[in-house]
Amino acid sequence: MFLDTKDNEEHVLTPIICGARNSIGQITRDCYRLGSHDQPLVSMQKERYGARGVSVRNGSALWVTGGYSDHKGDQDTTEWLEIGDSSSQQLIVTEGVKMPEGLSRHCLTMLDPRLALLNGGQRNDFAKSKSWLLDLDDPTVGWIQMASMRIPRSDHICGVIKDGHRKIVVSAGGKINYRTIIKDVELLRVDLNAEEMVSNDWEWGPNLPIPLAGAASASIGNQTVLFVAGGMTPIWTLSASIHLFQCDGTGCEWRKQACYDLGQGKYDLIAFALPPPRYEEVANITALARGQCAIREVETDGYYLLYVLLGHFKT
Repeated sequence: MFLDTKDNEEHVLTPIICGARNSIGQITRDCYRLGSHDQPLVSMQKERYGARGVSVRNGSALWVTGGYSDHKGDQDTTEWLEIGDSSSQQLIVTEGVKMPEGLSRHCLTMLDPRLALLNGGQRNDFAKSKSWLLDLDDPTVGWIQMASMRIPRSDHICGVIKDGHRKIVVSAGGKINYRTIIKDVELLRVDLNAEEMVSNDWEWGPNLPIPLAGAASASIGNQTVLFVAGGMTPIWTLSASIHLFQCDGTGCEWRKQACYDLGQGKYDLIAFALPPPRYEEVANITALARGQCAIREVETDGYYLLYVLLGHFKT
């Protein structure tokens, strides 16, 4: 997630990580500025692990949803982290709209600046298939249930890419239970200009090259390409591969990024797409993940990616 903060009156995109298991196995409420995890930036109201969050309101706020708690299991609560004072840049934490059910390791994507799509995830160790839409400009309307995915899944790869005037929500791989990792892909095509969006059905897409769960994903190239890195395979080995997913008028396909990989297999990754010249602001980050951070040029449009191994994150 990103916050559009100010540093000496300059706008800076600040990557934020919220919730984790610390070095002694406890789930925390703390949020950290990427690369500076000695002191929490702010603490959430509840501890969360496997939560999902997005940047909203043009980067002025973060929305953190669900996650697992040792005390309460999979949670249905959400929280807003907003910049309250432009001069002090202090974050204010408030309770957000509740989710339709308690979930962790779910998918949360933004179709546009106001429409959030929630799908899949796990509750009480069972994968879920339902999809929900929420208008953040009018959350009092509540979550609108959309078509369910064909396969229940959690810890799956997700993202949004453009296909002409429509958006395609990609839901790929993941776990259908504790041990079974899949490579099946489903696509939900959404026309944001249509009066009715709830009638769309999920359709099959081209399978992942290999079954994966817990991989990183980020939309790059002005939402034309989905970047996927790392992940766990069915034989409990870690993937070091990078794949790109793209659609055009003739169909969709996966392409393996052969020019480089992660160096070694990684699981529980997150990926950020940074428009130039923002990547320079985080290029010196090496503190997290035992140095396993990297900036990689993926497309000629100038977008760069920062991926971070969360499994070794220490608070």
